[in-house]
Amino acid sequence: MPPAEPERDGTSELPLVLVWKRAWLQDSETFVRNQMRGLQRWRALGVGLELTGSGVLRDSTDLVLHDPITSLRRRAILLRWFGVSRRLDAIVAEHRPALIHAHFLVDAAYIARYARRRGLPLVVTGHGYDVTSWPLVSGAPRLLRPLARRQRARAARAVFRTAHTVIGVSRFIADGLIRLGADPARTVVSHIGIPTSVDGAAPDAAREGIVFVGRLSDKKGVADLLTAVAALPAPLREVPLTVVGDGHLRATLVEQAARLGLRVTFAGSLPPSEVARVLSGAAVFCAPSLTAANGDAEGFGMVFLEAALAGAPVVSYRHGGVPEAVQDGVTGLLVPEGDVPALTRALAALLGDPERAVRMGRAGRERVLASFDLAERVRDLEDLYDRAARRLPVTTNGDRE
Repeated sequence: MPPAEPERDGTSELPLVLVWKRAWLQDSETFVRNQMRGLQRWRALGVGLELTGSGVLRDSTDLVLHDPITSLRRRAILLRWFGVSRRLDAIVAEHRPALIHAHFLVDAAYIARYARRRGLPLVVTGHGYDVTSWPLVSGAPRLLRPLARRQRARAARAVFRTAHTVIGVSRFIADGLIRLGADPARTVVSHIGIPTSVDGAAPDAAREGIVFVGRLSDKKGVADLLTAVAALPAPLREVPLTVVGDGHLRATLVEQAARLGLRVTFAGSLPPSEVARVLSGAAVFCAPSLTAANGDAEGFGMVFLEAALAGAPVVSYRHGGVPEAVQDGVTGLLVPEGDVPALTRALAALLGDPERAVRMGRAGRERVLASFDLAERVRDLEDLYDRAARRLPVTTNGDRE
């Protein structure tokens, strides 16, 4: 659940960051809104090119550039390649932001030229797919992919030339940004964190079964999870499995679960409070993320922190940025990516040893409270804002690896 909007006196005197994302805002992008609401020394104004999602994350102050006179496609091209937007000029003139923070590298490509033209410092955060699998490349026909890769390289270079600070949400993502051309001296790891003051977890409550939370897509590895559960020893195979989330693979996964004779509840998408409740009753949380066919990989995985905060030990593949969210052997068990028999053994190890599972769950919760509290992580972000606004060299004091 997003934290409440902080109440402050003299808010208008605080420096303003214009938070940019082309499509504002997907329901899954709570981390963007949480960061904005968690600011104490800065205030934020959300600006996008178009509206998306159900609207649950929108605030009344959010601004969108799209209007019915100019088509979205035409406006996107103008904004991305020429940095021309009278509406954005008006917003900047009225609100006088001290800097721009663009979320996702592909979205930053739409605003970098504008930031450079206006002389506004630019902070860019890379999250995951935008670094491992740029849509311009993965969505292109095979014959056009070399051209798409060159376009991606040019767009990324333009962003990196402009950006004062480049943030990776994990070391895995920061390294990917550097491989794409980001200056290592201006690239920093800053984990996002999650709200810890509003959770209703009961770490010592009775726990049963396995829980998965995430999109039902190839990357999330739910088919591997079902296969692994089906291979558990007879007594453990009867444990219930709850799958929270939706996606294009739902029907296929429901059919697979029925064919394997598993006790699976496909709960669909749930509000954050219900997700927290389900996680707090899980004996094990398992999300075996995989590298997708288009190269998309898990940048960090906020859901692993949410599971740990709820006191659930984690089982997953050693993949992408997951090892930064899960300490193997301490807060959960990680196995080689794609090794389904090893996934089965890890699940059996925790389901068959509840005391060990509880110890790992407690360790995970303690780690989140100590290292991934949203308020603390936002303070680190504000330090980066301060340096960007004053055009001081980037420091890595915000890194917490």
